Amino acid sequence: MKCELCTVIILILMVFPCNECRNKAKEDSEDEKSNKENTISDKSNSNEDVDVSNTNIINSVKSAAVLQLPKSSEDIPSKPKKSPSNLKIQTVAKLKESLKHIQGDDVKRPEEIEKIKNRFKKYEEIKKEMSELNLFPRSDSEIIKQLLEDYKSATNDENILTFIEDFDYLVHQYDNAQEFMNLNGFKEIIYRNINSTNPKIRAEALKLLGSAVQHNAKVQIHALETDAVNILLKVLAIDSNHFVKMRAVFALSSLLRRFPIAQFKFVENAGLSVFSTFFDKPQDIKIQLKIITLLNDLLIEHQHAKNDSNAVDFVEKTKQYSLVNLNERLKNDNWCQKIENVLKNVILVDEMDHDSIQKCLEFMKSVSDICGSNYSQNTLRIVRNLREIYEDLVFSEQSDDFGTEYYLDMRNLCDDVLKNITMKVVKTEL
Repeated sequence: MKCELCTVIILILMVFPCNECRNKAKEDSEDEKSNKENTISDKSNSNEDVDVSNTNIINSVKSAAVLQLPKSSEDIPSKPKKSPSNLKIQTVAKLKESLKHIQGDDVKRPEEIEKIKNRFKKYEEIKKEMSELNLFPRSDSEIIKQLLEDYKSATNDENILTFIEDFDYLVHQYDNAQEFMNLNGFKEIIYRNINSTNPKIRAEALKLLGSAVQHNAKVQIHALETDAVNILLKVLAIDSNHFVKMRAVFALSSLLRRFPIAQFKFVENAGLSVFSTFFDKPQDIKIQLKIITLLNDLLIEHQHAKNDSNAVDFVEKTKQYSLVNLNERLKNDNWCQKIENVLKNVILVDEMDHDSIQKCLEFMKSVSDICGSNYSQNTLRIVRNLREIYEDLVFSEQSDDFGTEYYLDMRNLCDDVLKNITMKVVKTEL
């Protein structure tokens, strides 16, 4: 096929030369003819004084040259010429005919084409089927409304779990969570299923609550107004399923963060006492670490609010956080000893559990102002030993760049804890 195409292109170039080429060829022909005549004339004029023999030779040459040049176009025998227009028409017709016989690589026979068409549905058929299925795009708000309506007909636990998981996926978006709240989703879906006899349903309902209130002030206020704090504390105090309790801590954590009014209600309703019950059993280390992480974040949040004097709502925030008074409440509930016990238990289980050790040390650093002089000598020895371990890991040959930086941060964290404890002890002695 490629060869045939090349042949056609060459044929086109031969038949249709460019105008410039034709004009140049015509000029060259005329110049050549003029040069020949000038050559003969010059020779005859320059040799007048030559002897007779030479003159005869020149005359003979001149006569021969004159005989070779035609006097007019009529004297030249020629074949009958075709007009340029006729020549072009005939050539173009030949080219078209040649192109018709060039076959492509993907040319298929008519029966093959028909066979391919039969394999697919026509556009009109597809359009009709889509309209019959009533497949039209819907907004998330419309989907939530439809799910709430369909939920009413849920007949078994598996269907209920599916609905809750669908709601959980949707409420992660800010506006969807508010729409779920406005459509009475808390009462119909969350609170109703928190009281389910199926622990999986209870756990998923608590996860849905945490997802809905997370970083969403309007939904947090709605949860507070519908008594979510007391509901969650009740689950933590009564429910016997460990996984359900973990989800309750997650939901409570999402509700309390950056919401001092909810924090005040939490501490006023003996929330810290409910948390304390989990520190009586060493096997609850996972829940203990989750609680410690939450309390540490709240302490940092309180400190940041007190230091941010340039905030527009600084006065109001300071007032709200002062009502919570978290530092003093932790001291009165003996959380200094609780964190000591957690650190010991973590090291006993796995002394290389750096993540858990870090959570304990960060909490100890945050409560150093209230616990510095209350830590036992054994706790101080544990922290010093940890510092030596991380000091060795910093210079270990097996540590890469990331590991070295992490161990260096852990060593510095131990230094901060020891420094704060020492300063507090000195102040107390003075």
